[in-house]
Amino acid sequence: MVSDAALVALLLLAALAPLLGAILSTAWLWISRQRTEIGLIACGSLAFSLLFSSLAVWSWWARPIFSSTGQRKPVHATLLDVLPHAGGAFSLEVLADGLTVVMAWIVSVVSLCVAIYAVGYLVEEREELVSEHGEDLCRRPGRFATFFCVLQLFVFCMFGIVTAGGLFQMFAFWELVGLCSYLLIGFYRERRTAGLAATKAFVVNRVGDFGFLIGLGLLFATFGTLSLSPEDGLFAAAVDDGAGGGSGVLVAATLGLFAGAVGKSAQAPLQVWLPDAMAGPTPVSALVHSATMVAAGVYLVARTFPLFPPESLTVVAYTGCVTLLLGALFALAADDVKRILAWSTVSQLGYMMLALGVGGWAAGVFHLMTHACFKSLLFLCAGAVLHAAHHRQTLPELGGLRSRMPWTAGLMAIGTIAICGLALPFVSIFGEAIAFSGYHSKDAILTSALSAVQAGARHPALFLVPLLTAGLTAAYMVRLWCGLFLGSPRTSDAAAAKPVAWSMRGAMIALAVLAVFVAVGGEAERGILHGLLVSSDPTAVASLDRTMYDDAAHAASHDHAHAAAHATAAALSLTAAFAGAIGALLLFAGRDNAPTWFSRRVPRLVEFLKSGGRFDETYREAFVRPAFRTGRGLTRVDIALLDGAIHRIAAAVRRFADADQWIDRHLIDGAVNWIGATILSGGDIAGRLQTGQLRQYVLFLVAGLLCVFAAVFTLLA
Repeated sequence: MVSDAALVALLLLAALAPLLGAILSTAWLWISRQRTEIGLIACGSLAFSLLFSSLAVWSWWARPIFSSTGQRKPVHATLLDVLPHAGGAFSLEVLADGLTVVMAWIVSVVSLCVAIYAVGYLVEEREELVSEHGEDLCRRPGRFATFFCVLQLFVFCMFGIVTAGGLFQMFAFWELVGLCSYLLIGFYRERRTAGLAATKAFVVNRVGDFGFLIGLGLLFATFGTLSLSPEDGLFAAAVDDGAGGGSGVLVAATLGLFAGAVGKSAQAPLQVWLPDAMAGPTPVSALVHSATMVAAGVYLVARTFPLFPPESLTVVAYTGCVTLLLGALFALAADDVKRILAWSTVSQLGYMMLALGVGGWAAGVFHLMTHACFKSLLFLCAGAVLHAAHHRQTLPELGGLRSRMPWTAGLMAIGTIAICGLALPFVSIFGEAIAFSGYHSKDAILTSALSAVQAGARHPALFLVPLLTAGLTAAYMVRLWCGLFLGSPRTSDAAAAKPVAWSMRGAMIALAVLAVFVAVGGEAERGILHGLLVSSDPTAVASLDRTMYDDAAHAASHDHAHAAAHATAAALSLTAAFAGAIGALLLFAGRDNAPTWFSRRVPRLVEFLKSGGRFDETYREAFVRPAFRTGRGLTRVDIALLDGAIHRIAAAVRRFADADQWIDRHLIDGAVNWIGATILSGGDIAGRLQTGQLRQYVLFLVAGLLCVFAAVFTLLA
């Protein structure tokens, strides 16, 4: 048996490895000024992080089972208590359970693959000066070292979120992740689009974080703690106080937490920042859109799931339902390769939120893990295509790449099959159905939704909408693959595309293996990934009493769904996925005009969907322009009233000062100067009389006596 301290130490080592790597990278840059080695340092630090997180997974699996439900006891450790009397709100804590160790492992795997890929993708950034947009007139310093330093800090902050044993600690790392993502999205800061995208992501996330702060304040004011300790933390306090579905404070607090998740995980209506985040390098897109930043919102809801009453879960479910449909529709109409995958991420995050909202905790986090593998694979494959085609990234500019990039085409086909949820469940090898990871997790979500609808006999849209979206997902992903690899090249850059470096290809192969095998066994007992996650399912651990969930429709989970719901959901899901995939193949396979097929037939609808449902325009009219108009109005008020009053007061003071200066200069100083001048004149006159000649002095004496005698005689006469 592995001790609690050893498990906590392994997680801390996994978290600190990228931080130490960032420090070492910075020191190496100062010492040697060599950029190439910094990529190797980053890969090495993330490899150590993967090693320690893998050992943490093994350590957790080796722990004894303490209940009949197959649960293992979570480990909670307080490393530093800053304010002991604050109920642990500001403590440095670590919480280790199945969700923690699996999430840490996924983050480290994806981060390492992205780092290896980035070493080859950002080869141009190693130069002292880089030509921006291929123009020698616009040259900037290479940022190879900067990228890997920020990348490692980003991974460290994600580990801080994953291992946090308190909500305030999680919020601190939450904000640091936002800062690092701002720097990564704005990596090409000379480009106006990159700067605007980074600012947009930062601002939109702050909107959600405002709700997060309100939720933290309400929870702390109500329960006196923000600790996630299973024994005496927030969950136990909520159960002891009987804060169930009728508690308005708990509803408001959990909706505040969910607002933070809406911003970070790009849920409607705050999904607008995610497609614009494509302005960063493709490795950034793969990292942000898979297991790290956007996953943080889903992770927050999953981590605090026992606090959510049925009212809040209903909001979570419908928000996810709307988001997954909007993301799929927008992806279906988009032509930009990276934007298609970005909208796909929005849709898949909606699936996760829907699962959590209907009570399918295990299904939601299961899809979170599988999505991290196949979505990062899809982004890296898309990046390889763009890199080979000189950064052409719209479908009308590409095409016909299957013969030129066979490895990339095959690997992206694996990711496409995984995200579509396609499978051959009636054909098995060694007792396992032929299915990739996406099939198992999406099947779990639809089963949870169907079981919740059947249990509550209401909210049928929570099953029908994701079922329809399963078909749309297959349609837009098959459209993307056909538009990239079938037909003939549509530009000279696409015709000249060549296979990418083996470092990039190796990272894609590793992720493809995970996309195929990470969820082997699905939700059955032999499914290792699902088994690790449910080994600390908060809906089943006895210390987290489920009496708060008195509504069967919201308390339903896949563990209690009957076999009929599973079989029905699997059959309908496969039917929808195959229908969407076959329809897309019939429409787009072998057509050179496939990317513009929709645009020619329904141009207005396509334009509406390409604009993202005009959410940006709506926000611009509702918030941005009124803010600018208000700012201009306040500027005019400031200039006309405040500045005018200040200027008039200043003018009056200046006139008074001028008058005072005239009086001082002409009267006071004038009188003093006249007296001084008079004395000086008298002195000059007296000085002229002092000649030093004795005869003159005698003459003056005689003349003076004569004048005296004359005056006396005159008076006497």
